[in-house]
Amino acid sequence: MKTTLPLILAALAFPAAATDYYLRGDDTGSNCSLNGAGTPYGWATTSGGAQVRTDTSDASGVFHLDGHLMRIADTTANLSFGGARLVLDGAKPAINDKYTANATLTLDHVYVPTGNAGELRCGDKEQTKVVAGSDWVVESGARLLLNIGEKDSARNWTCSATVTGEGTFGAASGVNDTRVYSANSATASGAVTLTGDLSGFTGYLSAGENGTTWTGDQATAVKNLKLVIGAASALPVSTPDGDVLAGSVCVTNGATISFSCNATSPEIRGWDFGSGAVPTVNVDSGKTVYVYGPVTGSVGFKKTGNGTLVLNVGGEGAYDTITLSGSSTVSAATLSAYVAKCEQWLAERGGATAPAIFFY
Repeated sequence: MKTTLPLILAALAFPAAATDYYLRGDDTGSNCSLNGAGTPYGWATTSGGAQVRTDTSDASGVFHLDGHLMRIADTTANLSFGGARLVLDGAKPAINDKYTANATLTLDHVYVPTGNAGELRCGDKEQTKVVAGSDWVVESGARLLLNIGEKDSARNWTCSATVTGEGTFGAASGVNDTRVYSANSATASGAVTLTGDLSGFTGYLSAGENGTTWTGDQATAVKNLKLVIGAASALPVSTPDGDVLAGSVCVTNGATISFSCNATSPEIRGWDFGSGAVPTVNVDSGKTVYVYGPVTGSVGFKKTGNGTLVLNVGGEGAYDTITLSGSSTVSAATLSAYVAKCEQWLAERGGATAPAIFFY
């Protein structure tokens, strides 16, 4: 039986001597508690979760959010969470920041186990939040999303973390979580900019998906969502077994993926533009983005920006290449014809791993 790299990394991330702390209780009430061998310095429970006011003093601790919120309460300076491990387990665990705009939150050793769905949520003011870190592992069947749509004003994330694993990582609008978000989130707009190292991430990169049909305010909010690839290293280039992974880059339901750098998406990673609202691909002036993997979708997509986007399935010149410079639109009919070529290309290689994407 194959042992995957993320499992090995996860095993290494949790030393036997570490103290485990579990955040539990009523997420909407005041009876949350942090269970474990005492309470580490800098932590306090509060209505809706726990607050971290300063660096934790227990660098070897393992903190299980257990479906609840961890609130970063530091408001004056850049904050490092130290060497503690964070496990985002349970139903919808989240880190809800309250720290200063443009300050940096450093989170190392973030782990999302299979079957769990964690997120980082922007606070309650218009601002840009910066998060950095190493050793973020998102297991197969898990997801970790950076969420910009809490209320009715613009929010932005910049993330330079190193991410590995086979799950789902990307951007979300979050308005479908009625426990936290209001209908006014439909007017929110923002971007998640990735500048870290995802070269070892073999899972799904996402903007705009949630696994259900977007309607009303939710649909409007998703259209305002933008995932920015700010460095070539932030675009994943591998898959778990080296075979083609269809739909491994998802830009759907009217969302936007934008490139401020030159980038190449290899033939083993397919793209999906979906069947909902028409999504957008933006390439900044002077930049070129190559997509060599199979492309799927039935609604077409918009191309914006003065850069160049090249769709060339397989990268071997066997099929007509779609090259787009400047703003234009690839119609549903054109994309459907191109999808047929992609399907032929996949068939010649014995098929591909079907998409298995996990979202809210």
